[in-house]
Amino acid sequence: MTSMPAFRRRCPARGFARLWLLPLALLLAAPLGQAVTLLDYGATWKLWRGKKTPTRPDYWAWLKPDHDDSEWETAPTPVFYGENVNGGTELEDMKSRYNSFFLRRKFDAPDPDTITSMTLRAKVDDGFVAYINGTEVARHNVEIEKPRYSSAASKAASEPLRFRNYALKNLGEILVDGENTIAVIVLNQRRTSPDALFDARLTAVSVESVPPKVATVDPPPGLASDLGQVSVTFTEPVNGVDATDLLANGKPAQSVEGSGRTWVFQLAGLPQGKVRITWAKAHGITDQAQTPNTFQETGNGNRWKYSHADDNPPHVRRTNPPAGLTVKSLDTVEVEFSMPVSGVDADDLLINGTPAKSVVKISGTTSILMRRTKPSPKGLNQVSPMELAVSAPRPYRMIRPIARPSTRPAMTRFHSVISVQAFMTLPLNTTSFRP
Repeated sequence: MTSMPAFRRRCPARGFARLWLLPLALLLAAPLGQAVTLLDYGATWKLWRGKKTPTRPDYWAWLKPDHDDSEWETAPTPVFYGENVNGGTELEDMKSRYNSFFLRRKFDAPDPDTITSMTLRAKVDDGFVAYINGTEVARHNVEIEKPRYSSAASKAASEPLRFRNYALKNLGEILVDGENTIAVIVLNQRRTSPDALFDARLTAVSVESVPPKVATVDPPPGLASDLGQVSVTFTEPVNGVDATDLLANGKPAQSVEGSGRTWVFQLAGLPQGKVRITWAKAHGITDQAQTPNTFQETGNGNRWKYSHADDNPPHVRRTNPPAGLTVKSLDTVEVEFSMPVSGVDADDLLINGTPAKSVVKISGTTSILMRRTKPSPKGLNQVSPMELAVSAPRPYRMIRPIARPSTRPAMTRFHSVISVQAFMTLPLNTTSFRP
């Protein structure tokens, strides 16, 4: 049995142990920082085979973000030859012919001020030098300060190949908030080397507390003739975007594609009229911070509206009497439009500034406008242009195409004259129509 004095002597030691263990437990429970993948293994890069310099006369232009690499090949990684790998791009013509290849890739990064660390994890055979926005950030097995397409790695890669981590420094001086460019030159030790390979992943840890917002949308809010798809660009790269997150008049999008900041949603057939774009309450959209910030679906600027309307206005297809015909009098004008229309009134057609007397609808596309029984002045009579959009004080009265039964008529305002065929010149006592 333990005596009371002995028990008391042990109490301080136990209390000290508890106090020492408490900060250790808090340290172990703290988040270690979640790395977000900016560029993954198997990604698609632009490839230039090192048979000749990739750019001239400025050899180093291939490092710059604004370099035009449209003539480069498209190549998923790993890029290799002589290696037993799955997928990727095999350089079957490299052995004994050229000693290098070049890779370029765009990636989207959050605000550099919020990035606490960035890591390039790469596997290479034999050596490489990597650059971001033209500045060197990592190298392996290359001693030449500025390697060219004809340069060689300093030594062969150790087998078996393994991935190595390269911690990137001075991120605030290298990165920009948004689109960045990583460029890599891969070198073999010699042309007769039996193999070559490169694959990499780029990750970053970001710490900030500002939630992402909608920066821009395409088409922009307002009048839109085509809403088959909507492109949404956020203020920073985001994760967790699903097609069902975006709602058009309460209905989810059919599919979505994208990465980083920009995502393109495919929408189902929407009727003409007002379309309201909102977000599902149960969405999972967050930024890429160490502690992710959730997108506020009801935040200012994160919702918008469209007026979905056909932007193909009707035009005058045919008139009767036709252009070029001489007539003794002009009591009626038959006008045929290119499509069924509504909103046609007698005073839409002006003859020398005087509205027609009445209108008779023959079909959805054809109307007869009766001229007022007013003596014609001597000289030329002119039928003025038929304007589809009536200006103030009647801004909402207009001729418009008739929509299909399943949709509402488009309320698009047509500000221009329909067609030159709507102009007709009438000599006294004989009427001559000219387009």
